[in-house]
Amino acid sequence: SQWHEQHGNTDESIQYALAAEDWMRAASLMDETSYQAWLNGEIVKLQDWVKALPESVSLVYPRLAIYYAWAAVVTGRYDESEKDLAQIEPAIQDNPAWQVDWLAVQVFLARAKGHQGRAIALAQKALELPEAGNLVSRSLLALGLTIACWDVGRIRETLAAAKEAVRLA
Repeated sequence: SQWHEQHGNTDESIQYALAAEDWMRAASLMDETSYQAWLNGEIVKLQDWVKALPESVSLVYPRLAIYYAWAAVVTGRYDESEKDLAQIEPAIQDNPAWQVDWLAVQVFLARAKGHQGRAIALAQKALELPEAGNLVSRSLLALGLTIACWDVGRIRETLAAAKEAVRLA
């Protein structure tokens, strides 16, 4: 696993760590690459990685759990996403960047479940936080707010949120 990591083969390094049941090493490597895998649309790979870990290990890495929750929302597994987000909520409280990322998933989860009011409230709360989190999460929050406001006919708020989404993108 270490040899593959040293030679830039992260996927192979993860596979070897999993095969050796070196759960913490595998999870650490996954954590380091989960954001990029998610951005690249490698949802199935991300899901397969995390499913190969004992649940107690994956929850030690909140960032990994956040991107796994995104994967669950994207694939329509809302209850699974909700459960994972609830389990890691205590671990993100001291990290504003993780809070923003966590809230972004929550916004899209609420929208997917038809809870537009909750999606709006969560997005507004997240966007009021200090400039924390990555720009992708912040722009997704603004996009989620845009869509949720549109869904409930709040056109002025839709336009303001859309301008913010464009600014952040």
